[in-house]
Formats: sequence, structure tokens, C-alpha cells
Amino acid sequence: MFAYYYKGCVSWYWYYPYHYAPFASDLTGCDQLDIPFNDPKQPMEGEPAKPFEQLLAVFPKQSSHALPTCYKGLYEPDSEIIDFYPSDVKLDINGARYAWMGVNLLPFIDRERLKVAMIKAD
Repeated sequence: MFAYYYKGCVSWYWYYPYHYAPFASDLTGCDQLDIPFNDPKQPMEGEPAKPFEQLLAVFPKQSSHALPTCYKGLYEPDSEIIDFYPSDVKLDINGARYAWMGVNLLPFIDRERLKVAMIKAD
């Protein structure tokens, strides 16, 4: 569980597949877990995402103005990855004082599909 802090990044392809962090009570007994970080489709370590890949993975359609022109087509209706960018993004502001404190409930992306689409867009 603490491998990232003591050994470095175990896998650049692994991600936490939830929008919210667990409660502390959810971590009871986690020292008994064996969490595999390897994906049979990917090498163990992989490679870090490039800056624009990171932005395309987290930017909703409304932020496309902040990307280079060559990538703006990925937000168009005929894009092969348009399912990553819904036009109506849900914002959970439960308990947040301001909207900017809310959680954008964006879909999780398929990194390989994103990389292929970016290569085609370049």
C-alpha cells in the first residue's frame, strides 16, 4: 500500500477507479490485502502520461479552449473518444461551500484509446 512512497511509482497504468476517497473505516484490515498493480495488457511499470495526455484525461468538453488546436477535434461529436467527454457533466457539490469545491463526475478514460486518438490528431 505504501510502495509509492518507499519504492517509487509501482505502475503508471494503475488508477483508483472511484470518484471519492474511502472512509478511514473502510481501510480497516487493508494491511491484509494483496493488491496487484499489474495489468496483463500493460508492462508492470509502464510510462508516465505526457502533459497533454493528462489534460485530455481530466478536462471536460468545457475546458477544450485550453488545449492546442490539434486536439480540439477530439471533443467533436464524430470523435472516436467522444464518450470520454459527455456534454452534461454532473457536479457533486454535496457539503461544498462553493461550486469549484465540488467533484466533477467525469467518466474514467481508457488510456490506450486516448493515446491512439491523440496520435491520429497530431
